[in-house]
Amino acid sequence: MNTIAEPEPTIASAVAAAKQAYLWSAALASPGRHIGPNLIPCRADRTPLREWRVDYPPGHEQSIGRVAYALRRSRAPNPKWRAQTYSIAPASDGIVVIDVDDMRHLARVLSVFGESPVYMNSRSGKVHLYYQGPAVPTTNGLWGNRSIDVKGAGSMIHVAGDGAYPYHQLRDRGPMGWLRPYLPPFRVDVYEEILENQRAARPSRRCADDVDERFATTPCEVDRLRRYMEVAGPAVAGNCGHDHTLYLLRNIGDLGASESLALELALDWDERNEPPWGPTEIRRAVADAYRSRRDPIGWRMRSDSDTDDATKDELQVDATMLRAALAALE
Repeated sequence: MNTIAEPEPTIASAVAAAKQAYLWSAALASPGRHIGPNLIPCRADRTPLREWRVDYPPGHEQSIGRVAYALRRSRAPNPKWRAQTYSIAPASDGIVVIDVDDMRHLARVLSVFGESPVYMNSRSGKVHLYYQGPAVPTTNGLWGNRSIDVKGAGSMIHVAGDGAYPYHQLRDRGPMGWLRPYLPPFRVDVYEEILENQRAARPSRRCADDVDERFATTPCEVDRLRRYMEVAGPAVAGNCGHDHTLYLLRNIGDLGASESLALELALDWDERNEPPWGPTEIRRAVADAYRSRRDPIGWRMRSDSDTDDATKDELQVDATMLRAALAALE
């Protein structure tokens, strides 16, 4: 039975996404800026086009020319280079976004951080809550729940097609920054307390003598990491490929891969991805994964004496957990 492939996004749909993203960013702009959070043109799977940064420093403002170039990418004749979706870098203009993927947890988020009248929904039922605040650390999995992320420094957030203020409402609204006064303050003190409690709880999963960083150096340990990459499988565009890659890189760090070894392993693994990220994007992904680490490298390493017997079963369990976590994000 033949299957019908989904059509490539058209230039018209890409242009509509560009307009939506620009108007959304402009509406959120702080006083004195010609753009709010910086724009990030992305592919259909929401990964940034090659030459675009995600980790803009706090307060960084794209030039007018850069904004115009970002918008023009929606009209690129070659789909390979065309921006098909757009994201923003919230911390570049003093914004924090809480990304809730499962509505069953929304009540808890609102009870702790308060409601925000500025939000965006997605067709899949997720919600992005917008707050005003400093460049707080980004957290994937608040309270240990992978359905709740806090997007702060070094992160991006996708601009959904539908939401509290869809395009047809944004285009007829007020001047630059008209949504800014409606952003409630982000409760930084509460957030820091949550992170501190999470850090305090984590050592209970490790042995007392395994808190310091440990690195995979022996041939057996490095081979174990290679097999882990093989079991985890490739990243597939349009099927949570970006999340799969970052989750995998964090896991091999837990298993003792230094950043340089992780880069070596990831470059070999990238050949199986659909499509491959390429060396530049792989280097950036490895740097992002290691910069956002909160656990010591190697905290999940076994001793050499019990590695061989347990490796295969543990890798299969980890791969199952990885696939389950990715399925929960869909």
